[in-house]
Amino acid sequence: MELSDLPDGALAVVLDHVARGPDGISDVARASCVNRHFHAMALDRQRRMRTLDVRSLGRRARHAVPHIARRCTSLRRVFCDRTNITDECVTALLTTSALTLERLSLADCRHLRDLHGARERAEDESPESPRPFGRLRELDISGSSWSPRALIALLRGARDSLTALNLASTHVSRGSVRRGDDFGEVARAVLGCARLRRLNLGAPVDFVVPCLTLKVFAPSAADAEGPATDAEDGAEAARGVAKPGGASASVFSSLEELGFRSNAAVNDDVLFRIAAKCVNLSRIDVRGTAISKQGIEAFVESAPCASKLNSLLLGGCDSLDDDALRRVARNCRALVELDLSMHALVGVLGIEALAEGCQTLRRLRISRNARVTAEALARLATRSALETLGAVRCARAGEAALRRNLGRLAGSCRVDVVGDDFAWTASDVG
Repeated sequence: MELSDLPDGALAVVLDHVARGPDGISDVARASCVNRHFHAMALDRQRRMRTLDVRSLGRRARHAVPHIARRCTSLRRVFCDRTNITDECVTALLTTSALTLERLSLADCRHLRDLHGARERAEDESPESPRPFGRLRELDISGSSWSPRALIALLRGARDSLTALNLASTHVSRGSVRRGDDFGEVARAVLGCARLRRLNLGAPVDFVVPCLTLKVFAPSAADAEGPATDAEDGAEAARGVAKPGGASASVFSSLEELGFRSNAAVNDDVLFRIAAKCVNLSRIDVRGTAISKQGIEAFVESAPCASKLNSLLLGGCDSLDDDALRRVARNCRALVELDLSMHALVGVLGIEALAEGCQTLRRLRISRNARVTAEALARLATRSALETLGAVRCARAGEAALRRNLGRLAGSCRVDVVGDDFAWTASDVG
């Protein structure tokens, strides 16, 4: 039987199956070439598509996306990670789906320059008209380039809906940076997103992310437009309203996950600010930052969120010792994952304290440590719910010793003694 002989209902089933395939929209486009009737049905299918994933198109994405954007006018989720799309492609997508878009992922798009396509509400527009990007919940532009003006327009449009923002490894093209620009306006737009739960400002490639971090989290950032009392901030936060001067209190109270990996601007002062304001924080990644041992100790002992933390990533920070790890274990009993990579001062006593205090621990990385023994790690695995253990380059916890001591737990605990590059953590911020 030829395709042209199939009834419309059967053709619709074929199109639905093709749309869910590995190449999605490109398969639909190829299938539409069968005959005119099938082509018309394929075009109608494209108009009703809600998810656009062009990651498999690779170099073809640049040419395909503008044509696809003209057909798919009500997209909710767009994934263009690691493709060669340009600013013009993003403009086409954002122009046609600005009112319906809920998730936009443009990670590692090396050909982006200014992230064009985002515009603010015009002054003559009716206040009752839908705000562009008013439904956007997740924005990931990690590893890509953006212009302050475009990002501000996106953030202001999504200020009542945005829950996840990933700016890790991003940069601003030279033509978009004005002399003396300190990204204060961008920081205010971030602070205006009162529902933000996940924020990633890690792995900077130049000065942009550190500058933005200082503007968002430095003590002066919240008071840049006037002081606000704790009572006022709390009232505004309870209503979910971001007011000038109290905007940071609102967004800080909603934050649950923070990522600052390799961000040298994050120091003890920034950590103290986080401890005072982020009362609902459950995950923080400060690997490779300038935070000291004393800063970590003060954080776990004074932060209201310490008892709620289930993920604490400290790899590459100033090394904790056994006493400091005891404080972590005593105050962070809900930990599920902990990274102590390159904490050379942690020894057997620290691991014992961890076994006593953090019995819900499932993922632990303690690479490059010469003091921790295989026996201590085995006792930790026995007393806790340990599922993943990274012990790379641990002189006293080699593979043979770990296999021997963890033999009876081999089925439930994954041990890595080869490299640090496996996905040991459940999810990175953004």
